[in-house]
Amino acid sequence: MFLRSPAVLGNRTTHRSATTDLDIDRLDFRSALVIEESTLLRGSLVDYLKKRGWIAHGTKRIEQALPLLKCIPYHLIVVDLSGLGAANFVRILHSSKDWSTIPLVVITDSANETFASDRNTAGPRLARRSAWTSDLTNILGGLESHGYWKREPYAN
Repeated sequence: MFLRSPAVLGNRTTHRSATTDLDIDRLDFRSALVIEESTLLRGSLVDYLKKRGWIAHGTKRIEQALPLLKCIPYHLIVVDLSGLGAANFVRILHSSKDWSTIPLVVITDSANETFASDRNTAGPRLARRSAWTSDLTNILGGLESHGYWKREPYAN
């Protein structure tokens, strides 16, 4: 049996199978990727997002995120700044035609002078590691109130 991609017509997705045609309403899914080395914090962030209605999963390393971005249309990325590649990752996202519109939340322990200047151009939002729940709640409140995920992911 061959699997075929569903056809998308307006807000409806038509799945075709060997025996029937199913017409399924598309839901307003919000997808998030959490990149965090700490298993405990990564799990807490993913659980928190899921409780708010997001489809969320996490990865330990930034290097694992780039292949995922090529396959999954994310509406939000939460990344830990303490990793050595975090600032480069932010630059890659900002300079990418496909990924530059994805809101980015950076978890950080302290303000980093180098990253502060990058933040002005790349536009990530900061969440303090010590107060990530309240910071992320405020950030998501603003994003969710605008319903930005209803647009096509990666659309400019």
